[in-house]
Amino acid sequence: MEIEAFKTPFRTPLDTENRWVKLAKLVPWDFVEEVYLRSLGRKKEGQRALPGRFAFGSILIQEKLGLTDRETVDTIRENPYLQWFLGLQEFQIKPPLDQSQLCRFRKRFPAQAIAEINERILLAARKRHRDDESSSSDDGGFVNKGRLIVDATATPADITFPTDLKLLNKGRELLEKMVDVLHSEREPGSTKPRTYRKRARKAFLSLQKTRRPGSRKLRKAMRKQLGYVRRDLGHVDALLDEVGFGVLDLDLYRKLLVIREVYRQQQEMYDER
Repeated sequence: MEIEAFKTPFRTPLDTENRWVKLAKLVPWDFVEEVYLRSLGRKKEGQRALPGRFAFGSILIQEKLGLTDRETVDTIRENPYLQWFLGLQEFQIKPPLDQSQLCRFRKRFPAQAIAEINERILLAARKRHRDDESSSSDDGGFVNKGRLIVDATATPADITFPTDLKLLNKGRELLEKMVDVLHSEREPGSTKPRTYRKRARKAFLSLQKTRRPGSRKLRKAMRKQLGYVRRDLGHVDALLDEVGFGVLDLDLYRKLLVIREVYRQQQEMYDER
């Protein structure tokens, strides 16, 4: 539904250039709906779930604005743009959701699906930028030089260049921290995933102490660190699917998205050499 058709009790019409209106055009809502429906499985007849747009949109609003569950509910209740962003037909005075629903929504979107949605948003933003390159229209603060600036989205601007072995090592250490945080939220007695952190750190420090490592040695070290990061990313994804990505604070979650991009770049560079 176009923003102009959204019904409100206010005399002033809603702004078609609002940042949430622009962001809504970048989100792959059809894909979001697919992910959401898969997570629901078979529902009993008569049971009707809220649309995927409502569920994911609520999560995105929370991440973008850095809100608690309670603040998210209140902010959505007060803001007609956010209610339209969620797919509602008209402004509601009563809260359209509660805190418990937010918790359930987070469990409906696995970490891998979130990463895929983020990537699609970023690609859409880049395409929009290319299409509008000749114009000087304001982008509402979401797009900067073809990159989407959303708290829940990792972009190349978040990555320190040049990417190298140090970045992989730092990423691995952060992933190990995430494993610790996520594992602490599991049922007592759950087996903690093995991260090989001591072995990985020893290998990294060994290379750091080498004054002039040859290309073969560097390549071998890179292969090892890529393997450790890949393994840890798998552990984090599995744990997020189990306990929900809401367990991670916003800073750690953003770093996770950055680590994914660092790993992708480094693996690509390694394969091309």
